[in-house]
Amino acid sequence: MRPPLIELTEEEKNLYALIGVTLTEIQRVEDFLLFCMVTVCKNEKGKTLEDLSNPKVLKMTLGSFYRRLQIEKELSDEFDQILQYFMQHRNEFVHEFFDHKKIRNLRTRSGWRNCYAMLNQIRMEAHTLTRILLGFILYWADPEKYKDLSAVRIQFDPNSLMGEVEQIFTPHVSKLLWNRSSKWRRKVGGKNATR
Repeated sequence: MRPPLIELTEEEKNLYALIGVTLTEIQRVEDFLLFCMVTVCKNEKGKTLEDLSNPKVLKMTLGSFYRRLQIEKELSDEFDQILQYFMQHRNEFVHEFFDHKKIRNLRTRSGWRNCYAMLNQIRMEAHTLTRILLGFILYWADPEKYKDLSAVRIQFDPNSLMGEVEQIFTPHVSKLLWNRSSKWRRKVGGKNATR
């Protein structure tokens, strides 16, 4: 005998749907970051920061990728802050969602409001990071195209996600991170910090 189905209110259905959407958006950011680490971002020797043939890479956490990126690359303050906020809010959502002090009681109006605020904050940060990481990928695919911003030919529909990325984010990604020196990496990350 099957247990009886629980009837959900429309509000509850919307909340659960938003939780699912938020999880997929977080996963998209993590996938794009993995792609950038194994394909796009290179150290001063021209090697990618991570090797996809290494099975450990696929099990790395977002925090591991972030620390690796910090060791190899100099991050602009803005990009570093976006990554830190996203990781903090993502971790609160994934690991502490129902224990979070503002969300603990979803039976109250304030609990619902705080839950929606938390999910929308994470989604906004995920949207920004998705666009930045797609910008890195576009720049990596054709860096010459973005050297002279006055000559950039728009390839995508300006009203699409890729059009927005190409016009707004890609021309500026080179200002978000750059290579660190080997000497600095050894000092901060220890002797195993460089490959």
